[in-house]
Amino acid sequence: MLKILSSLSLTDGAQELSLTSGGLSTASLNGSALASYDGNGGCSNDGYYAIITEIIYGRGVFDNVVSIAVADSDLDLEIDEVQTLVIYAIYSDSTAPTVLDNSLLTFTSSDDAVATVNSDGTVTAHTAGSAQIEIVATDNTALSAYAVATVTAPPEP
Repeated sequence: MLKILSSLSLTDGAQELSLTSGGLSTASLNGSALASYDGNGGCSNDGYYAIITEIIYGRGVFDNVVSIAVADSDLDLEIDEVQTLVIYAIYSDSTAPTVLDNSLLTFTSSDDAVATVNSDGTVTAHTAGSAQIEIVATDNTALSAYAVATVTAPPEP
């Protein structure tokens, strides 16, 4: 359930504030205020200003996310090379995909001898071969993605 707390802060004067909600995930906060100018800065001579603060509780990072995607799901690495995975959240509405904080994800390698992946999504190549990297959202395990790390030996000089 979404809980919305709203406040309007101003120096002095009359205030109007309206809050409307279109459901559990959307809300609109509109407000206006008239404040007196005291000559000590802050307000213009017109005296119109307000600070509106809106705090929304109960909204999870993965609400409205239908899938996660790896920016580069085919990693071609040489032994001892490292690469950090970039993961995007894909939303059910017209919201543009956003890069996720990797601390919100769990990373595992199918073959640690070939490539390991640490908790921040950095893949390290160890030996020639292929390993599948699984990425799972910690707060919604139904959201997962995969990358494949193909490791080769560096070319001989």
